[in-house]
Amino acid sequence: MRKIYLIGLFILVGCGSQQKLALKVNTKIDVLGIDLQINPAINQVIHSELNKQLDDFIILYNSENHPFKIARSVDSKISSLQIRVQAVELVSPQKQAAGVIVSLLGLSLPFVMAASKAQFVLFFYYFPKTASLSELSLTDDIDGSKNRTIQKIVYGPGFLKSPQKQISKHGVSFSKHLRICLKDLVKSAHR
Repeated sequence: MRKIYLIGLFILVGCGSQQKLALKVNTKIDVLGIDLQINPAINQVIHSELNKQLDDFIILYNSENHPFKIARSVDSKISSLQIRVQAVELVSPQKQAAGVIVSLLGLSLPFVMAASKAQFVLFFYYFPKTASLSELSLTDDIDGSKNRTIQKIVYGPGFLKSPQKQISKHGVSFSKHLRICLKDLVKSAHR
């Protein structure tokens, strides 16, 4: 019974994490606005990095061949993707230390097991990551999603990195997440 419960839990979590935004069927968009709203409680350095990454992403995306262009949403009448960054967590010095200790123990375990002539080898590691929680939604004129708003967690590398490097790397992860989101929107328009 317990195995069935665990399998069901993994299926639910797996399905829940696959939530995607979708455009209404036969929606024609020339320019999709991107409305980035960042919680004011988030560190100003992170705020600046996410805005910089978005600006760089818009330039890069528009230089490529896509069904629509993207731009910062400055007009509430423009069809847009709304991204509300609720929280960002960097890897603390304590988590960095825990990552080093746990990884050293886990990666040395195969040598201990081999020396004791164990029948199998086991290892483990812990590389803590940065994370940000965002809510994504589309404006009513183009939203064809089952869920009006979806929540996404974006992870980035943070292990053995300074806070500034963590912020920079997380900004890159944010851009990659945005690319995936836009790719899903394009696919949804052609279903």
